[in-house]
Amino acid sequence: MKILPSGTKLNNTTQELPPQTPSGGGTGTVTSITATTPIVVTPSPITNTGVVSHATSGVAAATYGDASHYATFTVNASGHITSASQVAVSAGTGTFDWGKYIAGRAGWPWG
Repeated sequence: MKILPSGTKLNNTTQELPPQTPSGGGTGTVTSITATTPIVVTPSPITNTGVVSHATSGVAAATYGDASHYATFTVNASGHITSASQVAVSAGTGTFDWGKYIAGRAGWPWG
């Protein structure tokens, strides 16, 4: 087999290319897998067989908020919801004067 210098162009189909060694890939054996939160490996480290999963956030699976509550959420820097709750919507106090509201709008004849 003839080994060609790097960058050599082939003139016909009878020339052979030297064997190539892939870089950054190929085959091999994984000997250990570890992870950091929120990724979990069980057992840790995995050295033969195991499971890779996403850690629970501690937030209960539920619907937050309804006609009388609004939902509040805390999201960490990675975009994971770390807490959730709902807060009761409270009725406002005082009175609202529609006349003053409407009178302040431009274009109304009595404004």
